[in-house]
Amino acid sequence: MTAYIVLLAVVAAYLALREGRWISVTAMLLGALLVLYGGGHLYYYDRSGLQDRVAERVTLALSLMWVGLIVGVELARAAAPAASALRSTLLRTWQQRPVVLSTGDRALWRLLALALIGYLAVMFLLLGKAQQVLEFMTLDTELAKREFRLAAGAQGGYLLGIVLAAAAPFVALYMSVSAVVTRRRDDIAIAAALCAIVFLFKVGSFHKAQWVWFLVQLMLAMRLLRSPRANLPWLIGGVAAFTAALLVGAQFAYPELDVLGLWGFLTYRVFEITNEGLYQFMYVYPEYIPHAYGMNVGLLHTLFGEGEFVAAHTRVAQFFGSFDATNNAVFVADAWVEFGYAGVLGAALVVGAVVKSIDVLAATLGRSPVAIALVAFSFYGVITLCSTSAFTALLTGGLLSVPLLIILVRSLSRSLGNELALRRSLHSLDESVIHSQ
Repeated sequence: MTAYIVLLAVVAAYLALREGRWISVTAMLLGALLVLYGGGHLYYYDRSGLQDRVAERVTLALSLMWVGLIVGVELARAAAPAASALRSTLLRTWQQRPVVLSTGDRALWRLLALALIGYLAVMFLLLGKAQQVLEFMTLDTELAKREFRLAAGAQGGYLLGIVLAAAAPFVALYMSVSAVVTRRRDDIAIAAALCAIVFLFKVGSFHKAQWVWFLVQLMLAMRLLRSPRANLPWLIGGVAAFTAALLVGAQFAYPELDVLGLWGFLTYRVFEITNEGLYQFMYVYPEYIPHAYGMNVGLLHTLFGEGEFVAAHTRVAQFFGSFDATNNAVFVADAWVEFGYAGVLGAALVVGAVVKSIDVLAATLGRSPVAIALVAFSFYGVITLCSTSAFTALLTGGLLSVPLLIILVRSLSRSLGNELALRRSLHSLDESVIHSQ
C-alpha cells in the first residue's frame, strides 16, 4: 500500500503541474478518481481491514489505471500540439476575449432546442411524470421509495434515456450560456423551458443524484463563462454547494434519516460502496465467472454472443445474494471483467485520450457557448466513468456522443452556409447576365 500512496502523490503532482488550476475535463476526472479511488481506496481498506489477494489485485489494477490515464492524456496532447498550445493561450487570455456566437451554428442549436422541448414535453405528459413525482413525494419510507424508483424510474426506452442523459442537458447548457450572452428574450425563454423540463425529468428519474449532476453542470457553465480558473474560494464554495445538494438528494430518497444519518450515508456511499463494488467485481471474476472477452457489452453480445445477456454488475450483485439491485463501480471494474489487467490498462489509455481530446476540441472552439457547454456537460461523463463502464460513459455519458453531435451540427451548418453562398453567387451571376442583356 505504501507504493500506492507514493503513486497517488505522483498523480496529484501531475494534476497540479500539467493541468494547473484550470477547469478541464481531464482535471475533473483525475480529481474525482483521486478522491474516490485514491483517498477512498485507502480509507476503505483501512476501515475494512481487508488484506487478501483480492485487495492486492484491486490496488494493482488501480495502479495500472493511473498509468494508463496519464499516458493516454499525454498521447492526446502530443497528437495535437498546436491545439494544446492554443488552449494554453486561450485560458490565460480568456477574460479578454469576446464570446464567439456563430450565426449558422446558433440557428441549428436553437432549432434542436425547440425540437427537444417539444419531444420531452410530449413524453413527460405521456409517461405521467408529474403525477409520479407527486406520488413519490408522499412516500415516507426508504423501501417504498426504492420500489417506486425501480418501477417508474427508467421509463421511456433507450432513445429517451440517451436524450435525457446527453443531448438535452448539453443543448440546455448551450442555450443557457447563449441566453446570458445575448440577453435576448427568445433565447432566455428557450433556455428556461429546456432547463426546466430536463430538471423535471431528472427529478422524475427518482434517482438520488441525477438532478444534482444537472445543477452542477449549470454551475460549471456559468463559472466557465466568467473564468476557467478553479481558484481556492470557488473550489471550497463549489464543494460545499455540491455536498449540500447531495444531502438534499439523500433526504429526498431516505426521509427517515436525520442530519447525522444523512452524513453517514453520504460518506458510506461515496467512499465505501464505490470501493466495495470494485472489490466484489474482482472477487467474482475470474475465479467464479470467467472473463467476458467483450461479451459484457450488450451490443457485442447481441451480435456475436449466445444466450441471454446478463450484465456483469447484475451477475456480481446476484453472486452476493442481491437479486433486485446491481453492483456499480468505476470503469476499471468492467474493463477487468472483459480482459483482466490488459483490459484495465487499455480502457484507461482510451479514457485518458478521450478526456484530453475533449479539452483540445473545446480549445479549438474558442470562448464560445459550444465550448463552455461541452466542458461543463462532460462533468456528467466523468461521474459516469466513476460508476460504470467506459463504453457507457462514451455513449450514454456523452463523452463521445456529444462531441460527435457538435461536429455534426458544425458540419451541417458549414454545408448549409456553403449552399447559401453558392445560391447567392448564382443569383448575382444571373442578375449580371440580365443587366448585360
